[in-house]
Formats: sequence, C-alpha cells, structure tokens
Amino acid sequence: MAWRFASGTCNGVDLSGLSVVAAISSDQNLAQEQAARKTELVIDARASEAQATALTSLLREKCGAKLGEITSVRRANISFDHADRDYVVTADKFASLSVQPMPNGECCKQPHLVWYKPLAPVDSRKVGYTVRAAYTAGTVGDPWSREGENSAFYGSFSF
Repeated sequence: MAWRFASGTCNGVDLSGLSVVAAISSDQNLAQEQAARKTELVIDARASEAQATALTSLLREKCGAKLGEITSVRRANISFDHADRDYVVTADKFASLSVQPMPNGECCKQPHLVWYKPLAPVDSRKVGYTVRAAYTAGTVGDPWSREGENSAFYGSFSF
C-alpha cells in the first residue's frame, strides 16, 4: 500500500508532500477480517523525526486493524508519481508499484466483479491494472512480483 499526503497535519505536525509505503503479510487471505497481519512501514526519507512519528501514529490510528502488528518502521527514498491517471511508486530497496486505470472505468461498470475491498479507506476507489508490483525487501514475507492483472485499488483518501 502507498499513501501520498497532499496536505494535512497530525498532532500539529505538517505532513504535506510526504509518502509512506507499507508491506503487509499474513498466513491467511488478507480479505479475512481476523487474519493475523505483520506490516513494515517505509517512511519518506525527507520526513523529519516528528513527521515520521506523526505518520506512524496516524496510520496506526486510522488503519491499525488492517495493518496488524507493525514490526518495523524504516526510512527510504520514496518516489510517488501520479501523472494523468497513472500511478508509479518506488521505495528504494523495498517495493515498487505501477498502476494504470482500466479503460473506460470498466471495473466500476460491473461492481459485483470486485471481490475484495481496499485495506485502507479510499474515496472514489477504482480498480487498476497492475503493470507491475513487487516487494523486494523480504523482511515481513518472501519477496514477490506480479504483473499484468487487474489487482490494484487506487483513489484519494482523507483521514
């Protein structure tokens, strides 16, 4: 999962322009509400210590049940590009994601074909075409890579 904070504060700390990437692992399907989960967070290397603490606190508060146990929080350079409707996110030595919208919003014409819900609140959620998604760190699960499937959710959020 990836978040880009366009604006906002948490406990008086400005989060504007910062990004966070999360890798979530479980021995069960993540769609199961009671699945035990482990998460590693990667906080934008540009964040101050106060901003990193605020981001971690905010995600624990708003997404804690979905994230499960946060086993580690690390820093890395995060590139989060949103051009037109495409998303490309990279967290150095951790994970990468490239998502494009489905033509004509096809996923939303047949919503009964969307089998899962996003793990975090997403406004006006869309299902996207995953050009490529990869988790390379291997700290909360085995490294993996997937590509060429309609498997990503994207949209905006507000906490």
